[in-house]
Amino acid sequence: MIKKLTQYGFNNLKKERIILNVYSWNIEAIKFYEKVGFYQTDKPIEFVKVENEIWETIEMEKYNYT
Repeated sequence: MIKKLTQYGFNNLKKERIILNVYSWNIEAIKFYEKVGFYQTDKPIEFVKVENEIWETIEMEKYNYT
């Protein structure tokens, strides 16, 4: 589904870049996003409070090189 969504964004919406955020503890999601062409940006890691916990968010992006 992520592949189809990024293809739609690039082909139909004419976007040059797609950005997403993922929590740093979600290693499987990070590996999956890397597998489909996303990579971590240089943007500093942000923190969000979820109930009584602090979660780190990582920004990832993918460019349309076609």
